[in-house]
Amino acid sequence: MKQLKWPFILVFGLLAIFLFIRRFEPQADRLEIKGQELGKPQKLPDFALTDAEGQVFDKSTLQKKWSVVFFGFTRCTTTCPMVMGYFKNEIARLAASDLQKLQFVMVSVDPEHDQTEKLKEFVKLYHPAIRGVNGTVDQVKNFAAGFHVGFAKEEQDPKNIDIYMMAHSPKIFLVDPNGLWRAVYDPPLAPGALASDLQKVLTRKQEVHQLSLDVSVDPKSSRS
Repeated sequence: MKQLKWPFILVFGLLAIFLFIRRFEPQADRLEIKGQELGKPQKLPDFALTDAEGQVFDKSTLQKKWSVVFFGFTRCTTTCPMVMGYFKNEIARLAASDLQKLQFVMVSVDPEHDQTEKLKEFVKLYHPAIRGVNGTVDQVKNFAAGFHVGFAKEEQDPKNIDIYMMAHSPKIFLVDPNGLWRAVYDPPLAPGALASDLQKVLTRKQEVHQLSLDVSVDPKSSRS
């Protein structure tokens, strides 16, 4: 029996060290919102898109603001009008000062049809604060993959390739000011639910995430 003593001591010692290290690892604060929070904030892939005003929309665009992201298209007759109308109503519930710290984004899953002017007209029908974004099919697919969603054409008339609809996710995604995907919403949502969550996250202290995946900091380099 005495021979079993040291293995047990070793196992418990390693477990104690592991728990001690985990105690001091930076942990993301829970947002405590109505949306479904991710267990761990997710980094998004590098991407390069363009908004309806001709401005670049990339990772830097998601910095310093909370972003509400939806994937849709201008010829959509069901989900998109519902979500965009919901955005319009939720924006109306928010103070102008809050809107300066937020951005509502609709990314077109039909970029071949939704050229700049069409996309611009569509989003402005609902609210000028909503930002329309597009790119090439591959660029949009790359961005959508960061949220684990896809999209595809659904032919309506085999004799006319220009008549089609798009199969896409109805979900709404919340991205924090560090560019990390934090939560997802599955419409339909109760009136005021999204606005309430956005007001809540705006009152929180800004989190600082140490993303050691990209940058390794040498303690000596911080000495003056």
